[in-house]
Amino acid sequence: MAVRSDKNRGDAQQARATKESRKSVASKDSGKGSGKGSGANGAKERTPRRIVLAEAAGVAIALLIVAAIIAAIVIVGRKPTSTPMTSTGWVTPSDAASSATDAARTRVEATHTLDASGMGGTADFGSGQSITWTLSDSDAGPDVQYTNAMGGTVIGFDASYSLKSTATADDVRAILSSLPGGFTASIADDELTGWTVECSTSHDADDGASLATGVCSLGGHTLTSTADMQLYEPAQITAFVVDDGVQRIDRFVYDFVSDSAQQIDQYTMGGWPDDDLSAQIPEPGDGMRYYGLTETANSLQFTIMAPSRATYDSYIAQCTDAGWTAQATLDAATSFADRNGYTLTVEYVESSDAVLVSLGVISADSASATDSASATN
Repeated sequence: MAVRSDKNRGDAQQARATKESRKSVASKDSGKGSGKGSGANGAKERTPRRIVLAEAAGVAIALLIVAAIIAAIVIVGRKPTSTPMTSTGWVTPSDAASSATDAARTRVEATHTLDASGMGGTADFGSGQSITWTLSDSDAGPDVQYTNAMGGTVIGFDASYSLKSTATADDVRAILSSLPGGFTASIADDELTGWTVECSTSHDADDGASLATGVCSLGGHTLTSTADMQLYEPAQITAFVVDDGVQRIDRFVYDFVSDSAQQIDQYTMGGWPDDDLSAQIPEPGDGMRYYGLTETANSLQFTIMAPSRATYDSYIAQCTDAGWTAQATLDAATSFADRNGYTLTVEYVESSDAVLVSLGVISADSASATDSASATN
């Protein structure tokens, strides 16, 4: 009986020690609940503490496992991030057509900075390609200039500006009313605030060159001062760049709202066809670059890059040497006398630095009408 009594006392002491140890496992007072002495009873009192520590370690490990499982679930359930930034090349957005001629390819590392005026700055298309442009006052109004670092000849540059959110339709009317001739048109407010300022130039600029001047207009009305543009902020810039390596002209667009850049393959250079229609006129020579050639069963059209009127005069001479006779010339447009059932017109568009060439087949109906008119006269 004495042994059983001692055992009962030991069991009671062990239970009390276990309870106290759970309450004060981090306590510095290690004597609490174990001060009855050493020996068999002391060993019984120390055993529960080891059990509690083991239990605590087990709980901690379990918590870590649960946390890891939760983290894995979060990672798996997270939506994919956007296209990562890259340092070279183009990436095609998943919602864009795969062909660059159909849509756009976005260069994800595009960035921009604006100058002190907020109307000029630098648009960086990535991979060492950028455009820096400025606006300043001249006798003719705002003067647009740019520095080409696009890796090829720029044959056209445009900068568009949208109305700031703080401006109103009345502010736009005030600008237009101050221009020579005034502005009296009745236009709805929402339409008027949607007008953009368009600043453009089309003079050739070789890579690294700083040149080109242009004009800025609002709703077709030429602005007279950069002060007229204080209510506007950059919206987009566009550069037409010649890529001689692949015989193509690319249109680069930088959008300031989305802060993104796009390249759109606009025109293929060269590509002279070998058929009866193209054989009627000479392919532009003397180093001329032409693009946008389109051909149907009855017509052939293309554009020649023309930084000056000299290109126009040179192609007129080529056509004359090929047997065509200039019949009517109005300023910078020449119509040739019909030849072999074909009609030809060549026009120089100075504002676009381009020579437009159009060859057409004279239809039987047109020929009959011409003969009838001649007989009547």
